[in-house]
Amino acid sequence: ALEAGRAASPPAAPAVCPSLLLLPGTLEDELEFCTSSSSSSSSSSCSPCSSSGNGRRWRSQPPPLPRSGPFALRQLPLPRPLQQQQQQRRSQTSSSGKRGSCSYRIRRQVPHYFLTLTLTFLTPLSTTARSLLEAYKPREGVESALLYGNINEYAYYFTDLLVGSQSQRVSVIVDTGSSLCGFPCEGCEHCGHHLNPPFAVDKSTTASWIECSPSCGNQCMEGVCSYTQTYTEGSSISGVWFWDQVKLGEALQDNPPVNATMGCHLDERKLFYSQRVDGILGIAPHQKSGRPTVLQDLFRDRKHVNTGLFSLCLAEWGGLLSVGGHADPQIRQPGAAVVWLPLLHSGYYAVSPASLSLNGKLLTQGSSAFGASTLVDSGTTFVYFPTALFRELLSSLVSYCKEDEQCGARMEGDDCWRLKDFETEPRLFPSVSMAFENGAEVDWHGNQYLFRRSDPSLWCIAFADNGADASTTILGVSWLVHKDIIFDLSHDRLGVVPANCPENRRIPGVHSSHSDSDKLEAELDLARAPSFALVLVLGTGASMSVAVGVLIWVLCFGGANSCETKKRKSYISTEGDEAFLPGRGSSSSSSTTRGQSKGRGDSGGLRGGAGGGGGGGRAGSLV
Repeated sequence: ALEAGRAASPPAAPAVCPSLLLLPGTLEDELEFCTSSSSSSSSSSCSPCSSSGNGRRWRSQPPPLPRSGPFALRQLPLPRPLQQQQQQRRSQTSSSGKRGSCSYRIRRQVPHYFLTLTLTFLTPLSTTARSLLEAYKPREGVESALLYGNINEYAYYFTDLLVGSQSQRVSVIVDTGSSLCGFPCEGCEHCGHHLNPPFAVDKSTTASWIECSPSCGNQCMEGVCSYTQTYTEGSSISGVWFWDQVKLGEALQDNPPVNATMGCHLDERKLFYSQRVDGILGIAPHQKSGRPTVLQDLFRDRKHVNTGLFSLCLAEWGGLLSVGGHADPQIRQPGAAVVWLPLLHSGYYAVSPASLSLNGKLLTQGSSAFGASTLVDSGTTFVYFPTALFRELLSSLVSYCKEDEQCGARMEGDDCWRLKDFETEPRLFPSVSMAFENGAEVDWHGNQYLFRRSDPSLWCIAFADNGADASTTILGVSWLVHKDIIFDLSHDRLGVVPANCPENRRIPGVHSSHSDSDKLEAELDLARAPSFALVLVLGTGASMSVAVGVLIWVLCFGGANSCETKKRKSYISTEGDEAFLPGRGSSSSSSTTRGQSKGRGDSGGLRGGAGGGGGGGRAGSLV
């Protein structure tokens, strides 16, 4: 229809756009203007121009101006009448948000500053949050849980479990040297004050007691299967068995629940009574307790978990437990490869070392020097050697550090060194190498066989004497730290690889009564990785909001003189001609105006521990 109408009517004469008057100034505000036309019909047919006051302006960007040749244009000084008229026009339109006004600056500059602040504050925060939350990344067939703890402050490493239909949280020590998973329940006659309230069995609709049967091993209490477990350093626990669903880790990890057998403590003695965490998560392969372990129950969940594989990655503070797989290979140290050792897992996790050397010097050779067995036990704080091997290692280390002060530290007491030159890491200490029967070697570095005290420059030995009569070497936490330890039960092997394990700090709690357990729990929640990251995000957002508010105030109110100075700047000619300031007289010379615009730790670890913040935990095994 449009084509037919055009064909029926004669073509109209082309509209002539009014001429342009080129004026000096900025490209957007002063350079291009359409002159007013006396003919209203002509103005209406001029598509590039639109009515704006007494003149017309280009709706879109004008064609580029020639810069060379006979038609080249140059910027001319602004005549005084037009300069005054331009100033009046700017004064009238400055309140509507034109260039130079405060509203213009807020609209155009604040988003730029806001983006800069966002990148400045959130870039390091995103890196931190990503490292904190990386452990929560779900992988098919792998369940993960953050670990908390430290040798000096706690003398053990622990994780959280969500138990029952209401997901009641309990904190448990991760122990590869025992098989019982238990924690205090309401009604406990002799239980200590721990991180979380006692587990309320009656509040869980999925819980059930395990009634007496021949499988209880003749241990019953009021018709319910019971247990008693004692450790060599004197600690003991006793209680009854129950059945309920349990999730590994915290709610954010969203691990699927499994039905498991757990112990309900009714009596705690010594370290179990005084420790800060609630209970213990035994993941040893034996079944002296007469019940399957939670780890074995997880392996039965074939729908969600790959069977027969788990790993521990311990940092100086906290770490990561993975069931059904190992930690992300990206956290391994550059160029590090997994060293595989033969693993015996009939009763305990055991390996077979063959020799030990310090900085290349052979200290002992033959498996008999390590005793009848060498156990891998995450519930033991230190590495415990037979007496002869312990003395040989300690004397060799002391001699090495005394010779020309090669360790960069001076000795304090019988088992500690203070680093010199404001150092905080024992980088100059020699490596201890442990060789195994299959020819593989695992290095044990200074930041592993030493542990940091509250003073960052004070480091003490993290290995001890297991006693003259002991016939066992125990590889505790100090041997596992800064490595990803892979327990491949399906192939009877133990993988060891140096790793930068994820750190998770938790505010050290103090013993409290049940009445103030809520306050203690609130303090501890701040250090849980996801909540802590959320606090950081909210705090950063509030800080950025305040910063943007201050910026707006400075631009619009505190910087009013600066705004005015910047507006005046564009009216000054610096071409050597006379310069005119709006509202002022002339000047014979050119001028330019510029606008300016810790708490004390446990008395010992699960397997015992010396005083002074939990360092020096005595190893112990089940009786």
